[in-house]
Amino acid sequence: MKVFRLRHSPEKFMTFGLDIMMLAEQLGDIDEMLPTLMNYPSANERLLPIWKDVSADFRPLSKTSTEIPDISVWDNTTLLLNEKAFQVLKDYLEFEGEFLPVIAEGEQMYLFNCLTFAKEDFELTEKKFLGGFENGLKSLAFEEDDIKSKLLFKSNMDYCAHLFATSTFKELCEKFNLEGLMFEDSLVNSF
Repeated sequence: MKVFRLRHSPEKFMTFGLDIMMLAEQLGDIDEMLPTLMNYPSANERLLPIWKDVSADFRPLSKTSTEIPDISVWDNTTLLLNEKAFQVLKDYLEFEGEFLPVIAEGEQMYLFNCLTFAKEDFELTEKKFLGGFENGLKSLAFEEDDIKSKLLFKSNMDYCAHLFATSTFKELCEKFNLEGLMFEDSLVNSF
């Protein structure tokens, strides 16, 4: 099964202007919330128990990013879905994470906190070293048997720096005409 690294598409689509500090303020005490929000992807923490009313607007990332996406990456391992994307994907994704309601540009949207990891294929995954210290990955691959029933997932070896998707998820986005994501063939950063 083909796996993709998900990215936001900044050439056409604006980004959700919510950062971790703003989110911590909206959820309560910054000093209390910030450690949880900084570590939730790798700790695989549910945020729904601490969730409150959250809102932000979109902002452009370039002169050409003028549209609001149907679906996009937020905070590396979280998706932002508009109402259309939520309605068509909720039944597919409900067992892989949690949906967190947000208001964006006055519209109801949802953050999808992915709570699913995939098993890396250690024979095809290679760490990168710089000066004798681990410095990311040269290659990354996942066990076929583990990902065959998954749509979205994170990687421990990637330090939860990205969200990954199977070709099945890409096909769903295409089927329902959901715009805003880039599906990268390269699973590791090339720089």
